[in-house]
Amino acid sequence: MAEQIRYEFGSIDETGALLIQAAAQCKAAVAELGVKMRNTCAEDWNGGASEMYATAQTKCNTLLDEFAEKERQSGCATQQAGTDMLGIDNRCAGLFG
Repeated sequence: MAEQIRYEFGSIDETGALLIQAAAQCKAAVAELGVKMRNTCAEDWNGGASEMYATAQTKCNTLLDEFAEKERQSGCATQQAGTDMLGIDNRCAGLFG
């Protein structure tokens, strides 16, 4: 009896989830830093400094969101590849049976 090939991509799912979680933690850390700087600098935080930080924070958040989305897409593509490989293996096995 032939043993069926198995494809396990669980570690990719786990890694993807951890990377997405890390991206969310980075966004939270950047937001927290902005609050701390505002509290520390008080009135000096108004104007150019706060505007530059807000611009950098927006750019950072956008990049982190894009990263998280790419990670989700990569996980989906990997899972689909596993499904496709298993289907091909099953079809090929029929050629020899």
